[in-house]
Amino acid sequence: MASLKRGLFLATIPFALFAVTQLGIFSISRAVAAGPTVVFVSPAANATVAGAVTLTASSSEAGTTIANVQFQVDGTNAGSAVTSTNNLYSTTLNTNLYANSAHTLSAIATDASGTTSTAAITVTFANNVTEWAYQGGALNASWINASYGTNTVTYNATSTVYADSTSSLQDVFTSGDLGLVNNASLELYPQNYKYFQFAVYTASTSLSLSMQLGGYFGGDATSGPTIALGAVTPNQWNLFEVPMSTLEPNGYAFRGIYLSPSGPATFYMDSIGFLAATSTPGPSIAITAPVAGSVVSSTITVTASSSGSAAVQNVQFELNGLDLGSAVTSSNSIYSTSWDTSATANGTSTLTAIATDANGNQASSSVTVTVDNPDNTPPSVQITSPASGATVSSTITITASSTDNVAVSSTQFQIDGVDLGSAVTSTNDIYSVSFNTDLYSNATHTITAIATDTSGNQASTTETVTVANNTTVWVYQNGALNSGWSNDSYGTSTVTYNATSTVYSTSTSSLEDDFTSGDLGLVHSASPNLLYPDNYLSFQFAVYTTSTSFTLSAQLGSYFSLATSGPTYDIGTITPNQWNLITIPISTLEPNGYPFDSVFFGPSNNATFYMDAIAFNGKTDLTPPVVAITYPASGATVSST
Repeated sequence: MASLKRGLFLATIPFALFAVTQLGIFSISRAVAAGPTVVFVSPAANATVAGAVTLTASSSEAGTTIANVQFQVDGTNAGSAVTSTNNLYSTTLNTNLYANSAHTLSAIATDASGTTSTAAITVTFANNVTEWAYQGGALNASWINASYGTNTVTYNATSTVYADSTSSLQDVFTSGDLGLVNNASLELYPQNYKYFQFAVYTASTSLSLSMQLGGYFGGDATSGPTIALGAVTPNQWNLFEVPMSTLEPNGYAFRGIYLSPSGPATFYMDSIGFLAATSTPGPSIAITAPVAGSVVSSTITVTASSSGSAAVQNVQFELNGLDLGSAVTSSNSIYSTSWDTSATANGTSTLTAIATDANGNQASSSVTVTVDNPDNTPPSVQITSPASGATVSSTITITASSTDNVAVSSTQFQIDGVDLGSAVTSTNDIYSVSFNTDLYSNATHTITAIATDTSGNQASTTETVTVANNTTVWVYQNGALNSGWSNDSYGTSTVTYNATSTVYSTSTSSLEDDFTSGDLGLVHSASPNLLYPDNYLSFQFAVYTTSTSFTLSAQLGSYFSLATSGPTYDIGTITPNQWNLITIPISTLEPNGYPFDSVFFGPSNNATFYMDAIAFNGKTDLTPPVVAITYPASGATVSST
């Protein structure tokens, strides 16, 4: 508006507009600028916008220029003031940094003299797209791995997968954090999301998790609080959903997700993302049959009812955390699958139904039931080693494969109908036991494997093998005790093993015993230490003495159990001044068939005697006999007959 002044006329007044009356009152008027005009070009008033939008305003003023236009959101500058050469002023606004609600956009134009004008409109921000960090085998675009510490992360593990995915994120974790960061130029605004979710699976029985959101580039000052999520139920997929108001109560923008396991473990993850604050509600689902707490048997139908604002695509049933068949579809909101409970161990089982809608939202429902089937199905068992009809010797391993529709409790092995040790257990259906054939006669024997399941049902299988331990066992020969044998004499006697004054046959030395009292004892201490009498035909030894009244006896015994000693066999008087080869049937020394590990010689009186070629001869002895020409002496001159 024009201004008006009144006063006395004194001199020429250099105003642009004035009126003068001689020697009287004058009036002066001056034109004052009205200021710039400014209007929004885009977006339109009351529009709904999302993501990065361009704000554009038109501003001009007659007779002067526009210095700049400052855009604001809810009274706060959105970037710096902008200039233009064509009266159109623009800036880019990232609506992800603001809550999904109505906001006031302002454009403040300032002219060259500093005069300002403001235009304002109201628009609604609606960033409703769920932000996935990882889903179905891959990190989402712009997300990167920012883990630290000692852990190995892969993105395409196929051993354990979630819902309809074909692979999952695997972390072989030792220490540190699993970190995922949005590496794009735009940060995420917590008010745009309702909650953070992820699915996790582990076989560890002691894994618990905590997590935190962080600014990543903004430093720890913008990190949210650490939230304890609790223990992860092992051997099933767990879906965690954490409200954004809990993860980021101060509303700070963020880029990073940091997950902290409680200790070393291997775990798998999928469906890691932020769900929009105004996203479509997920489906609802309830298992309608069987009812929670019921007792089930045979084959039953598991049924669930599911609905949602978005169409339910499928329902995946699970039994104790594992898929129960494939995901099923329906045209009437009723979903069902068949469950043969006889294939599940009796006891408590958990059924879960997971509904997935067209937007990828999921919901689940679980019930616990008790399986109680009368198990009348016997296990199956097969001896896998040794082969039927095989010839065996020494110590071997007998192996059997036993399986059952529920579970095998144990497998008992037998030889000729007698238990071979205790029943054995296994975690992989393979059962084995050690078989020392030296404790059995050289003959055909029957091996039996008896499998027992957890309900007491049994099945057995048999095969025959031939035991053939045919090698002669030498106790002492040519100056030395054989490996595994040792001296266990008692009483008063001095035993040496390399006497050369009197030798047998082609030997170069012999065993000498300067005997006063007791017994000469030789013990087999090697493992297996016991010898089985049925494997041997006879016991032999060569003996020499100068005594004319020397008699000798022999006895077999079990060094660790004298109760199993054989009878004392009286050999009689030993012919003096010559080597005597004595052979005694094993059946005479051990008529009861007890295994033995020692032989004892009982001299009748004080004497010095020598021994050699002490051995147990196998029934199919392949050792050639010892023969020596005793007369005439080698090199002698002979004549006549």
